[in-house]
Amino acid sequence: MEKSGSVNELIMRIRSDSERESEEILSKARISAEEEKKQSQNRSENLCNVIMQRAEEETARITANKESSLDLEIRRLKMKAEDEIVSDVIRQIRMKCEEFRKTDEYRKFLGHLLIEAVIGINGGEIKLILGKWEKEICNKVFLDNIAVQLKKENGLEVNFQKIENEPNDLMGIKVCKDNGRIIYDNTLEAILYRKKELLRLIIQKNVFTED
Repeated sequence: MEKSGSVNELIMRIRSDSERESEEILSKARISAEEEKKQSQNRSENLCNVIMQRAEEETARITANKESSLDLEIRRLKMKAEDEIVSDVIRQIRMKCEEFRKTDEYRKFLGHLLIEAVIGINGGEIKLILGKWEKEICNKVFLDNIAVQLKKENGLEVNFQKIENEPNDLMGIKVCKDNGRIIYDNTLEAILYRKKELLRLIIQKNVFTED
């Protein structure tokens, strides 16, 4: 009987030890599984954060590119509109000048253009290049009066050598000296060219400036 009891106790102890070891193994397994789960969640969260950050960066890049492209397109259209308005203004100026060319006031205006051109190249032996209409105005009396005025008001000696037709019959006047090495172009086209950027600034200020 005593032997049988000892065997039962041994069996009970072995069973108890087995259950305890099983509990420990299960507990460790649960802890390990929990830690693995947390690590997996952390990895997932980190990966998700990386993906979201890259997505945000890519979105910002695409948005910036679109905004940049839009800004460029707006500037391009604005410049095109400015060019069209400048060209239209210049066309209207040409038309008005053609009408002005036929008035008595044009004779006085042409005298101012000639004086400005002669002063610009500091007088001397001057050759005039003129359109057909301007050639009729710039007769000997007209040129002699201009020469006297330049001498009196600016101290410039001037001798108008000869008059040649301007091939394109442009409004205004062009003068040169030293065999054409020095030229002052005061034709309408040259004046408009010199004033083109000023016209553009005026148009920008009055048409395209935001309130």
